[in-house]
Amino acid sequence: MNLSLVRFAGGSGSLGRWGTMWLTGASSAVIKTTHYEDIEVPGEVAEDRPGGIVLLNEAMGRLLFLPYEGGIIAGFDLASGEELFRPVTLPRDENRGLRIPDYRILDGGGLIYLTECSLMRFGEDLLLIWRVGEDFGRWEIDGVSYREIVLVSVDERGRWEHQTWSLDDGRMIE
Repeated sequence: MNLSLVRFAGGSGSLGRWGTMWLTGASSAVIKTTHYEDIEVPGEVAEDRPGGIVLLNEAMGRLLFLPYEGGIIAGFDLASGEELFRPVTLPRDENRGLRIPDYRILDGGGLIYLTECSLMRFGEDLLLIWRVGEDFGRWEIDGVSYREIVLVSVDERGRWEHQTWSLDDGRMIE
């Protein structure tokens, strides 16, 4: 597995042989790369960094930013200094307090990312494979197998509910 979570301490996070990401202000950050020029992180992405998820594929030199409360997904190729894709704006709940994402790094490579409005699968190359837009506001990831994603929710009466989604194409199985 080539994906790892970038951890931050003292305003910086190591990107291994690819460089370092520095938080330069409340809504600014820069990636100091060893292979290319510095990369300025978009403001809305940097602003969400304290709670957001930053994943690195060190083998490929790719970085992915997934928001916690924010609404922008961004990715960079650290070898070329280019964006992996144009920043993606996610639909999010109007109430910022209801924005609670969940994610799982997959054993076989890639990851699953869940927000209150989207379920997404990214490949090991950190590119989006599929996205399902639904009301996932009360759901969280319970588990992921080689073929399925299981979501779980507890209703107001304490009853457990489950949904199963295909890992291959994002369609609901149950």
